[in-house]
Amino acid sequence: MNSEGMGMNLRLSSSPRRPMTLIYVSPLSDNFFSFILPIWNAIVANVSSFLSPSQFEHLLDSAITRF
Repeated sequence: MNSEGMGMNLRLSSSPRRPMTLIYVSPLSDNFFSFILPIWNAIVANVSSFLSPSQFEHLLDSAITRF
């Protein structure tokens, strides 16, 4: 999917407490985003700032280890 199509489905939450949280614009659709966003948002729920790629990788590693 190109970035234009993705932009039509997703947006940042614009929350200062959870800046990496994504909002799915078409919640009634049953596609890739409807399955991935709850997982993504659960992982980044306690992140209060944007992470660097290496910090995000560490966050993912620790989240996967928990499960």
